[in-house]
Amino acid sequence: MPMFVLTAQLRERLKTPLGKLVKGSSESVVETLRQEIRDRKPAMIICVGDAVSRLFTQNKLQTDVRILDNVEMRERIPPAELDMTSKRIFFAKNNPGTIDVSAWQAVAEALEAGDSLVVVDGEEDLLALVAMAIAPLDSIIVYGQPKVGVVLVVVDNKLKCEVDSILNSMRKG
Repeated sequence: MPMFVLTAQLRERLKTPLGKLVKGSSESVVETLRQEIRDRKPAMIICVGDAVSRLFTQNKLQTDVRILDNVEMRERIPPAELDMTSKRIFFAKNNPGTIDVSAWQAVAEALEAGDSLVVVDGEEDLLALVAMAIAPLDSIIVYGQPKVGVVLVVVDNKLKCEVDSILNSMRKG
């Protein structure tokens, strides 16, 4: 049973990136991410999405938690293509347009454990909000902006307030 359900109004609001949009070639995106990580020395680095997680893995960028659903651009991809190893793997069910209690719990446990992978049966997109809500301050969360680039979010108090507002605006299920 989901605890939050996306409304049509929020769907529009969430089309606007919640952080810095990084565009360009794969190489320039990786270099920007590498520089941000080097400069900020984040508390944690969390990737949300298969393409972003693969980008980090293939370029040997540090991650603490990766959240994925084995789907890219609505196409199922074999898990082996992601070639990801983690100390801990968590599984969760999360229907599209929702944040399920079990998915929230899986993300929370993954953040606590570190070096973790959260594999979602359903859709992982909105779990970026969960990560933003519960990640330590000064963490970095990276998620994809399809056909545009990646979004780099730095967790601070202002972001946590904005995410709380979004979560509170969602329909409770």
